[in-house]
Amino acid sequence: MGKIREYLKGDEETGVSKNILLMMRNRHAYLPAIHRFIRSNSGLSANHIFDSITLDYNYWKAALDQLEVVTSSDEKGKRFEELAQYFIRTIPGIKITDVRAKRGRAEVDIYCCNVSYDSWLWKLGALILIECKNRKNKVLKELEEVGEDKGAYDLIREKIEYFERIMEQNVCVSYKSVMLLKLNEL
Repeated sequence: MGKIREYLKGDEETGVSKNILLMMRNRHAYLPAIHRFIRSNSGLSANHIFDSITLDYNYWKAALDQLEVVTSSDEKGKRFEELAQYFIRTIPGIKITDVRAKRGRAEVDIYCCNVSYDSWLWKLGALILIECKNRKNKVLKELEEVGEDKGAYDLIREKIEYFERIMEQNVCVSYKSVMLLKLNEL
């Protein structure tokens, strides 16, 4: 009888899967559990979790211009990573936990922890890994749009909305394809 009583009383378990984290409605209550999970499973920690910086448009523009004149691909890569870190630091709730960290045989340019209360940013998940790639036109064009009227958060939100529309279209197309197949079977 005692075992049944203990079983029915139950112990709450902390969910750690990405799906559970994405489905949580009240992330405020789970942030401490997420921080403990990140620290225990990766050795990383999110310090100064609510500190962010304000985008300095002049610095941003100068850093982008420097990318255009650097000729060494290695130097350009380092500067782009620095620019990416600056970009991320301007988004409240996204915290850099490590840079160029090696885990096993893999190296990730930037590790981030999502400690935001923003529902849009939570669509990215709790852990964010960033790889910086050197592409000439498209990326720089989008980064040049960031400035006084449009911040880093705004660009990230646009990207999230864009990918949601793509996913919705793909689901609709897939659903229509299944329905057409079913109709053809009749």
